[in-house]
Amino acid sequence: QVWPDRKMTLIVKDGEARLMVLGPEVNRDTPINSLRQPSKYVSTWTYQLDSLGYIGGQLGLFVYAHQATFYDLKITDLSDDANLPSDYCGGASTCTASGVCSAVPVSDVCEGPVGATVADLTTTNEFDFIDDAFISTQCDWSARDLGKGPFLYQSTNAHASLEGVGCNALYKGGEYTDFIIQMDVDNYDNDGVGFIFGYKSAVDHFKIHKRIDTWPSPSPDYVDGPNFKVMKRTGFPCVSGMNETNACYQAIAFADNGGVYHSGLPADTVTPWQYANRYYDYEIGRGLNNSVSRMMLMVRGDELRTYFTPQQAPELKVGAFVFDLSNYNYFGGRVGMYMYAHQAQFLAFSIATLTGPNAVTSFCAEGGTCNDQTGLCE
Repeated sequence: QVWPDRKMTLIVKDGEARLMVLGPEVNRDTPINSLRQPSKYVSTWTYQLDSLGYIGGQLGLFVYAHQATFYDLKITDLSDDANLPSDYCGGASTCTASGVCSAVPVSDVCEGPVGATVADLTTTNEFDFIDDAFISTQCDWSARDLGKGPFLYQSTNAHASLEGVGCNALYKGGEYTDFIIQMDVDNYDNDGVGFIFGYKSAVDHFKIHKRIDTWPSPSPDYVDGPNFKVMKRTGFPCVSGMNETNACYQAIAFADNGGVYHSGLPADTVTPWQYANRYYDYEIGRGLNNSVSRMMLMVRGDELRTYFTPQQAPELKVGAFVFDLSNYNYFGGRVGMYMYAHQAQFLAFSIATLTGPNAVTSFCAEGGTCNDQTGLCE
């Protein structure tokens, strides 16, 4: 077996020592999208070097019953507090209080934007409804009372034999480039539900969904369900028999049972612990009280962060990050909600711009303070 390269870091200062190794990543035997990124550091430390007789000395490398090639060795003197490094993490991410390099796109934006535009979901008047080509049946959107009052509901199982193809509801509020969307959904099925954004045409847009069902499998992009996935529409038609060379939707960031992949995550960087290192299922409420799934999407300056809180691990967020949307020809567009082979009722949908004179600057309307390192209300 060929093991990937490993970076080891040893930090010694003021009688304390910490040893860290990033990893491991998960490598799946597929032609594309095989790599799930390392999301945690393996670490050990001591606060008592002095009591063990440590007084400094020479340093170097050591192996035991092992063969290795060493490269990129860097040594920094930490003994002079007046001349410590002015920055860490290569300037590409943040050195957190826990002593690891962490990165979160649009990290100063949180849930509950104050002053967001709230869509009226008690009617169908504020959305344009578009069925994707090749779906099994027509989509059926209506404002229906299923026990919580009349709210926007899509009732059919419209789908094709691949992800991304289904029912779309585009908000009539115009085009958005930098924005935050907050959406509350009551799910009646276990398939794909989420956002559509950057919509310019039927063949030029992005979609995000979470899904529990494993069908259809295998996916042309080799990111099978269950998953949480950010997808870019390509120029190929959505027909059966596609593979990785002609898929009509390509995954660009995702979480699945194998791990996570955040597009453009800086080297030697992890996400904060609040973001899960794999996929967890969302809740299926079917009208039950308090069984509502919230989904978030933030885009600003070609950075994207999307997440939801899973029922299985409510202390975590299942997230997918893109650090440079310009790599995928993102130029903004219309936004809305999307689903495939799924039925759901939408209880809340709000949107706000994040740039310009009308940009929202206050968050956490439901309580807490916006942590600008995690992008979460605490």
